[in-house]
Amino acid sequence: MSLTAMTWCLLAISLSAASVSRPVWALSVYMLTFFAAPSLWWWGDELPELRYSLISGFILLVSVLLHGTHSPVGYDRTRLASKAAIVMLVNATFVHFMLAANQAVALEGYIELLKFVLLYFLLAAAIKNRNDMHIAL
Repeated sequence: MSLTAMTWCLLAISLSAASVSRPVWALSVYMLTFFAAPSLWWWGDELPELRYSLISGFILLVSVLLHGTHSPVGYDRTRLASKAAIVMLVNATFVHFMLAANQAVALEGYIELLKFVLLYFLLAAAIKNRNDMHIAL
């Protein structure tokens, strides 16, 4: 195994272990697997073909659920964005199930929207303060 592949694996494992203490580390694992997915790089040929983003997404979900949600006081923009995401999801659900001419074709876009809305709420729950924002950035 190349040094790059070993470094990626050690970093992913270390960040996953650190996510027990803070969910923002699980967000870092998700970003690592999304932007540096081994299957997209020359050094990733030596690693097994797995759905790394899905695995890291579950790590993020479990970490957020373990730590609970924390809503910072005075963040009206976050509440407005959350309401907008929910309204958008309700609208897409109505359109998909009631108005779509071909639900099989529309299903892929609907599932993508579900994943992005879930990711938004996981991001908002994982970043709890300014220090978490620095780690995420």
